[in-house]
Order: sequence, then structure tokens, then C-alpha cells
Amino acid sequence: MLDRRQRETGDALEAMAQNSTKEWMIEEQRLTSEQTGDDQLAVSVDAGWQKRGSGKAYDNLSGHCTMIGKYTGKITNYKVRSRSCRVCSEMNLLKIMTAEKTGRDQQKPWSKI
Repeated sequence: MLDRRQRETGDALEAMAQNSTKEWMIEEQRLTSEQTGDDQLAVSVDAGWQKRGSGKAYDNLSGHCTMIGKYTGKITNYKVRSRSCRVCSEMNLLKIMTAEKTGRDQQKPWSKI
């Protein structure tokens, strides 16, 4: 039941977050221009990779990153990363079609360089 509710609200929450960050990015650009007369943004970046188990290992499959504007103090951009996708893994295991062919909109899997 919870999974179904998360799917129902997920798209709406994602759209709201994207609109919010877009608004704050525009406001940050305006304030930066007013304060400095320049269009170079000053931001702070905060990122983390979730821990699993005892807290001594950083081996979970997901992480996040946010960009915070200097003048607004608001999040102007964000990303959530995952090392794997359950749906893609199951499709590959079953040798069905790839996720790109299904038309699903997903966060792209990420691997360290």
C-alpha cells in the first residue's frame, strides 16, 4: 500500500521540488547581480553518501547533493544518486527490455570514476 502511495505522490513532489529550485535559482541570480554587479553565483554545496550498518562503512547504494545560494540561503539545485536501479537489475536478470525502452523516467545509476 505504501509503495502505491509513494508512486502516486512521487511525480507531484518531484515537480514541486524542481519548480521550487528553479524559482530560487532565479532569485539567487537576481540578488547576486544586485549585490555584486556580476553574474557569477556564489554557492555552498553539501553532499553525502548514506551509511549502512554500524556507521563505519559508506557502502549504501544512494547519496545526495544540494547546492545552496549565498544570498537566498535556499536550495537552488539538488541531485539524488543511486549505484543501482532495482527495475533495471530485474529486467537485465530476466533479459527483458532495458529501462530506456520502457520510457521510465528515473535517476540515472551512478558509479565512482
